[in-house]
Amino acid sequence: SYLTCLRDDDQLPFEIDATTLDAMWRSDFAAYAERLSKVENEQFVPYDHVLFIRDKMKSALFEGGGRFIVDLPPRHSKTFTLNKWLPTWYLDTFPGRNVMTCSYNEKLATGNGRFVRDVIRHNPSSEVSVRPDASSVTDWQTVAGSEFLSTGISGTMTGRGYHLGIIDDP
Repeated sequence: SYLTCLRDDDQLPFEIDATTLDAMWRSDFAAYAERLSKVENEQFVPYDHVLFIRDKMKSALFEGGGRFIVDLPPRHSKTFTLNKWLPTWYLDTFPGRNVMTCSYNEKLATGNGRFVRDVIRHNPSSEVSVRPDASSVTDWQTVAGSEFLSTGISGTMTGRGYHLGIIDDP
């Protein structure tokens, strides 16, 4: 499968240059998350339902204009996939675009914001970097001009634009 090829790039039955391989896994947020999670010691598993969501969202992520409601039982990787890895991939893939996430409480929003910021800050595969002068856990910017805001439902979201907005367990 596609992800298998991206996982085992040294086992491919054909030659592929590093630039093409890099572009392939960067164009797919599940492959990106799986690859970067190995460095972060945060195992991302592309379950079938995660790949289904990825397939449904892909054109909206690249072209804009989509709206999705993802309704799954607890412990099905919704927050980990959509509120941690998706914003990380999005900011790294689309420099200059903004992400806003909203969680049911401030504690979860803080943890999610810290996760995204720290992966971008410390992962050697990330192509963007966090501005050192604008790097709080929940409200920070990249050197490329992207903005990230993570807040709880009682927090402030007004007055800020975004290209990717995520509401998690409102």
